[in-house]
Amino acid sequence: MPEKYLSIKIIANLLGYGGVLPFLCALAGIVFGDTELVPFYMHAFLSYGAIILTFIGAVHWGLIINMQSTSNCSWFMLGSVVPAIVSWIAIMLSTKVALSILLSGFIITYVYERTLLWELLFPD
Repeated sequence: MPEKYLSIKIIANLLGYGGVLPFLCALAGIVFGDTELVPFYMHAFLSYGAIILTFIGAVHWGLIINMQSTSNCSWFMLGSVVPAIVSWIAIMLSTKVALSILLSGFIITYVYERTLLWELLFPD
């Protein structure tokens, strides 16, 4: 692998793992912080989760928009926008409901990436 791509991969990994820090900081605040600040940390946790789920959908949009084939693209484009809408709705609901919705969104997105989107991007 050329050195240029290796350095890009290292940077991408560092930034990707660094993206977990806001979750960890908010979780630490929830578990170890002042009880009066728990709602603040929970809001931070949920808000960042909604942002990340939206970002994942945006990445799917970018992948699909650059494809040569147009078969089924409208369905996949719809699937790339749904995480943003679901996230927006989730952060307006109660904490427990929002957590459940966002967690479900991450699980569904993972399954979507590993099955439908993978087949679309990397056909036999």
